Amino acid sequence: MELYTSNLCPRCKQAKTMLRELIDELGPQHYTLEIIDVVEHIDRSVEQGILRTPSLVIDRQLIGALPDRHTLKKQLQRHGRQ
Repeated sequence: MELYTSNLCPRCKQAKTMLRELIDELGPQHYTLEIIDVVEHIDRSVEQGILRTPSLVIDRQLIGALPDRHTLKKQLQRHGRQ
């Protein structure tokens, strides 16, 4: 799982917190979260099709902007343990 963020993004801090909490809830031993700064890794961000932050990629699929906590939890469960 990859979370694309930016230091200029006011919602990115909340997204990191929410994802980390959900991973702890669902079993941290089963999920891997990589936080990627879009400025530091511009080529990778462009390659993934990131247009805004925060954006989430699960299983190499761009989810896009993070949904609400309940929906995100369902998506994580549906995609299995990454």
